[in-house]
Amino acid sequence: MLRISSTMAPTINRSKVSVCYIRNKCVTSNAGEIEVTERNMNGFNKERYKINLTSILELSKFRLSGLVVSTTGAGFLCVTGGASSLTTLAAACVGTGLCAASASSFNQIIEVERDRKMKRTRNRPLVTGIMSMNDAKKIAIGTGLMGTTTLLVGTNSITAMLGLGNIFLYAGPYTYLKPQSEINTWVGATVGATPPIMGATAT
Repeated sequence: MLRISSTMAPTINRSKVSVCYIRNKCVTSNAGEIEVTERNMNGFNKERYKINLTSILELSKFRLSGLVVSTTGAGFLCVTGGASSLTTLAAACVGTGLCAASASSFNQIIEVERDRKMKRTRNRPLVTGIMSMNDAKKIAIGTGLMGTTTLLVGTNSITAMLGLGNIFLYAGPYTYLKPQSEINTWVGATVGATPPIMGATAT
């Protein structure tokens, strides 16, 4: 909280109390003093949120998605023995990356309340209010559709179904079971093992 004395703000009417909201800060003036406090942007239902590249990357867990893509590429190369088709390899990697981004986005949408309670996750875009829930849903659905379509057009239907199924497994059973049972680790292992298989089936 920041306090500014009346000597620094001489134009304030001491007899009035006023409150105004400037983006994510609550500014209150009372008896010649100004108080500035943080307010979570989720409190502004009609606020127009500014989506930037950083928040999108954080929502999609781009580092984890990057590792997922690398295993898809490895699966492809193990089967072909080399980059027999750069176009197919690119489609497999891009499609898998988009599907991974979609799954991670859905995961954060579902777990936003849990994320508020953990130090490791409390700075995620949905928790801090940098991104609205509606925008996050659009990104999750959009990347899922683009990823599945890329795999279907650029590789084959089997790889596309594996990508779509992995989104469901990660956002559904895996996310739901995390606080419920250690069985979620088995589901997570299946999710992690699927991308290299997708690379293999894409050939």
